[in-house]
Amino acid sequence: MPDLDNWLKWKEKCALALCPPAIQSALQTFVHTRFSRYATQYAASYNVGGAEMPSTEAREAWHWFETYFRLHANRQGKSYKEWLFARAAAKSSPVRSDDIDSGVSLLLRDVVRDHLRREYSPKHLYSLDGPSSPESEGKVLSPLDLLPDNFDTTSEVERREMELIAARLADSVFAGLSRRQLIALLSRELGVSLAHPCVLKVAGCGKSVLAKVHRSALAAVAGHVSAAYPHESSSAQASLTVSVFNIVSKQTISWASTENSLSEFLNIVEVVTQHEDFAEDCC
Repeated sequence: MPDLDNWLKWKEKCALALCPPAIQSALQTFVHTRFSRYATQYAASYNVGGAEMPSTEAREAWHWFETYFRLHANRQGKSYKEWLFARAAAKSSPVRSDDIDSGVSLLLRDVVRDHLRREYSPKHLYSLDGPSSPESEGKVLSPLDLLPDNFDTTSEVERREMELIAARLADSVFAGLSRRQLIALLSRELGVSLAHPCVLKVAGCGKSVLAKVHRSALAAVAGHVSAAYPHESSSAQASLTVSVFNIVSKQTISWASTENSLSEFLNIVEVVTQHEDFAEDCC
């Protein structure tokens, strides 16, 4: 069982990633153990057989625990951390670790049920891919096999052709972008504000300049597409521009990982975004 100091440090730091490794391990292990226990208890209600029982890692269980309560706000507006410690204080004074543990266990029941509900279906629901009759002889047909096919061959061919064209254009677009434009796209791809000090430092400019640089990168993609396919309709060019832009944005992550000058930036951004994500709704 985690010590009370472990829970207090977690509450103080807001994000588990900001706690010392020993505390991270203790809290993750506790949540993982309880998560696995409740998953086994509720498995039968969600058509989960023993062989299908998900193998959950401690870090995943903790992630689901914190993510669930970021997405499910308390009706009274009280964060789940405040509820945990208020509940413990109401039961005993001073607060004991056992009271925090039992509160976390209560919350985890909802987390596990929600996870199983999303990953598996209740007993009364049947998959369209399942056999239409367990006693069928010969080839077993599913209900989905008996429904009319609505697959649009033309649309699928067009979609794949669009993806191939976008992939080819993305390489040339990427090669023509400046380092500052790539940093602007990288920051947006990572979900970091262009006004963040870390971004401005590696970009070597102010936030207003970087905002203009980001817009110029978008214009560069659109211009490259229209130059390559001038006779296509505006809607086709717009769709292709979006596809190329998405590919180029993702390419910036691979590019940044190979740039030694950006390694410190990526490490700082990872810690900062974790802290901001958890601190926004958990504190």
